[in-house]
Amino acid sequence: MEMEQEAFFKKGEEETLKTELSLKIQRLLERKPCHNLSAENLEKRSRGFIERLYLFGSASRLMPMAEEAIRETARSGRSFPSCACWWAGVLSQARGRMERTWWSPEGGLYLCVSLFPGLLAENQQLYPLAFGLSACHSLMDIGFSPRIRWINDVLLSGKKVCGILSQSISVRDTRETYLLFGIGLNVNIASFPSWLKGSSTSLELESGKRWDVKSIGIGFLSRLVVNLCLLHEWEAWCLKEGVDFIHARNPVLMGYEALSRLKDRKVLYGHDLEREKGTLFVSRGIHADGSIILESSGTIFKMNTGEIRFLD
Repeated sequence: MEMEQEAFFKKGEEETLKTELSLKIQRLLERKPCHNLSAENLEKRSRGFIERLYLFGSASRLMPMAEEAIRETARSGRSFPSCACWWAGVLSQARGRMERTWWSPEGGLYLCVSLFPGLLAENQQLYPLAFGLSACHSLMDIGFSPRIRWINDVLLSGKKVCGILSQSISVRDTRETYLLFGIGLNVNIASFPSWLKGSSTSLELESGKRWDVKSIGIGFLSRLVVNLCLLHEWEAWCLKEGVDFIHARNPVLMGYEALSRLKDRKVLYGHDLEREKGTLFVSRGIHADGSIILESSGTIFKMNTGEIRFLD
């Protein structure tokens, strides 16, 4: 796998970016993102949350690179850090859901985040929601008005500006499971291929100006750390107080619901809507575990994978 650390990133820039990230996280936590949860505990959880940051001017794909790093560490009998991030200036062979080609030229933000899941198994479906919400929060911070299309398509003006792919990997050597999240955000992209023009957009096209991609990346990662810490602290609070997860106010879920606007909307649902017609449903919102609630002819379905398209 060819990769290089030049042009887009300066030599030794990892520490500079990690310092910027820590300061950004600190400023976000000073706003007290959730008054019901301990600000002190959130600050403790956030310290050094992303333990490693790998920077590449270009790469083919990041998720296979992350998987190999985790497996190589496991072969030596060691566990990989609980959270790490791979960041590239351009990708040559990026893939989305169902192995779809993800166009990823220079000017985009391309990340892979690995996560050792600290939540209980019943709450781990909330992790993808935290990633989508963080992308939206980072865009709202710079003046945009994004929306989420379940699970994790981020839209501006009804067009896709960011996609997030998730997968889990089981490591036999250490008997551990890790989660990988691939993030692609269109930043300084002035035009798209014909097959994407009607469905994709970028920050440059929406605003008419160019953006600092590294600042956008730090903005996303800082929001991500805060939202992941909120998830972990929310679960800890529920366990401590003996409150059922379904009935406890989950700040990440509440933020996601507000930006997804799924309640009582007509949607097409399927596993691969580029290859299948899909099935018509009315969306009834998001379940407490992150699944989408769909209704057809009075029957309720709860789905935790797949994709939707809005019909209204």
